[in-house]
Amino acid sequence: NLGYGMQPVADIHLHSQDIDGVGGDGNIRYVYIFTLIALMILLIASINFINLSTAKSAMRAREVGIRKVMGSIRSMLVGQFLTESVILSLMSFFLAIGIGAVFLPFFNALAQTSVGIPWGDPFFWTIMILGALVLGIVTGMYPAFFLSAFKPVKVLKGNLTRQTSSGWLRSGLVIFQFVASIVLIISTLIVRKQITYIQNKDLGFNKEHVVIVENTWVLRDKAHLLKKELIQREDILSGSVTNYLPVNSNRSTNAYWLKEQANQNKEVLISRFTVDFDYVETYGLEIVEGRNLSVEFPTDSQAVLINEVAAMQLGIADNPIGREISSVGDMDENGNPTYDNFKIVGILKDFHFSNAKELINPLALFIGNNRGAVSFRIKSDDLQATLADMEVAYKRFAPDKPFQYSFVDDRFEEMYETEQRLGNIFGSFSILAIFIACLGLFALATFMAERRAKEISIRRVMGARVSNIMLLLSSEFLKLVGLALIFAVPVSYYLMQNWLEGFAYRVDLGADVFVISGIIALMIAQLTVSFQSMKAALANPVTALRNE
Repeated sequence: NLGYGMQPVADIHLHSQDIDGVGGDGNIRYVYIFTLIALMILLIASINFINLSTAKSAMRAREVGIRKVMGSIRSMLVGQFLTESVILSLMSFFLAIGIGAVFLPFFNALAQTSVGIPWGDPFFWTIMILGALVLGIVTGMYPAFFLSAFKPVKVLKGNLTRQTSSGWLRSGLVIFQFVASIVLIISTLIVRKQITYIQNKDLGFNKEHVVIVENTWVLRDKAHLLKKELIQREDILSGSVTNYLPVNSNRSTNAYWLKEQANQNKEVLISRFTVDFDYVETYGLEIVEGRNLSVEFPTDSQAVLINEVAAMQLGIADNPIGREISSVGDMDENGNPTYDNFKIVGILKDFHFSNAKELINPLALFIGNNRGAVSFRIKSDDLQATLADMEVAYKRFAPDKPFQYSFVDDRFEEMYETEQRLGNIFGSFSILAIFIACLGLFALATFMAERRAKEISIRRVMGARVSNIMLLLSSEFLKLVGLALIFAVPVSYYLMQNWLEGFAYRVDLGADVFVISGIIALMIAQLTVSFQSMKAALANPVTALRNE
């Protein structure tokens, strides 16, 4: 069923991926994805602040106790700690603006965009400063209420049992940090795996060493003369005049049916390519049954090649050669429709003539005079010399027109630029998220080592090995990362399965990606805490026990 819809012009860039021929090169889904990733990274950093604020509570416990003894009430302490948090957030905001300005050119190069910081926009500064204030309040709220709740008598006696009650929260926050980081790692690996799969998939045609001379419609009939002249050269193997190319080209779709089944409502929508007799040879297409369109057969002006999908949908996969298909033609002098009939002379092996996100659709090749481009299959011995000679020949036919060309393999790569950028940005964000998470893990390991200094010293005195102590200290954090991996696997599987559904041809979500991601996360966590673990294990026991 056909229908019509309307779309605002301003929405075309981000909301037209599913509309043929519109050409929107953005994708609102990716905007949502990157916004979510940015929020995840911000949340990871906020978790670090909460973790470290509560972990180092012993350093401020006596301060809280003395302030309460001197008359401070809890609300005053909460206000103080929230103010400190807000000030840190504002300082971080202005520092982040400076760092962002420095790294923005690198991001623009990575994402192939040209965004900038709107220095003179009051709305931008208002939103960002308000965001920094809210972030400071939200992240500082739990540490503020946690620290202000200490009892003066217990604190001044050195009894900080309340600290242990927050251990479950810190553990949960560490797990969440690494869940987010591992999800990004898994997503990066799967995106890159899918891109590699598409780039190396058998397309059904040979995209290597094919040069497209573009905009040859300005030559009119001379486009055929250009082709005739250049294919005489030894370094040019074949050529074809048509603008219907198997990479991001124009195409039309018509309804066709078997001639013998007219008026039976068995139409099939088939993409229509008008080509010349050398198209199949130039693009290395394979004919699995019948023959190619040939100049030796004058009747081939009313002949057609169809692909295997078209034959199957027409219901003639077993006996297609010699059958005729029909479609609506021009109106006659009385305003009644006429019908065009075409004889099937060959079946093409299915090949990708559109994005690999889509299934291979029915296709028919007809002889026609489409002069929008001329494709040449060339030898690669001296590419620059061949291109220079092609330009000279082109200029003889159109001296006042620019010589423009492209390579089919480059055009093919351009079809997946968005996915490639997605993979690169995912990778960069994954590194950033892991780095921030590891900063928090490193600091937390430092405080945990300081807190357990006496325990470690006693173990050393009792004969424990350095390796045993390192394992004792690091195992606690590695368990958290292991739990994070358990939670991250189903989350990333669900997200990536949904993303891969946008591809008709896609990789399988095997266990290898999840295993590799888990190993990477565990190794990074181990390297992060191993330094502090070794430092604590090698510390002189006398230093920690001299006052006992």
